[in-house]
Amino acid sequence: MRPLAWKYTGTKELASQSLAGLQPDSLSLPPGTQLSSKELAKLSQPLKGALATSLGKLGKGREFVDGMRVTDAETMKIVEMVLGGAVNKEIVALINQHGGRAIGVTGKDDGLIRARKLNGPAGKKDLGFVGEVAAVRPEVIRHLEDGGFIPVIAPIGIDDEGQSYNINAD
Repeated sequence: MRPLAWKYTGTKELASQSLAGLQPDSLSLPPGTQLSSKELAKLSQPLKGALATSLGKLGKGREFVDGMRVTDAETMKIVEMVLGGAVNKEIVALINQHGGRAIGVTGKDDGLIRARKLNGPAGKKDLGFVGEVAAVRPEVIRHLEDGGFIPVIAPIGIDDEGQSYNINAD
């Protein structure tokens, strides 16, 4: 099996997607493979299951508004724990086991993803700590890539006041 190679193809696209749900057989990509945002979205589908399972185990109900998960403060902590922790590190381990050199980060690391609160549909419930990408610091990713690492980015952003936001809120 060949090592996985990753080419960074766009700041906002990559920041708003994630490499979750990778299975060992899906890592046998030719060196230099570039994944589109559509392909990344397909790979990220199992991530939603990991979060839903964890929320259920912790007794946290699921609430959605127009397909977006309402993310209160408690849910945000779980999002960070699951997506920024367990899932991110599992992906990193899979890539590393297959010859890659991956490092897991969240958008909070060194201010990689600056987020702003996403306002939900007018007249509907507030989405809480659901955000959208306001800016990305591509130099963080380039620095990792220049060192030969594959950045695995969890979809968690941060605003100027230090508030975390769930970027991919389902």
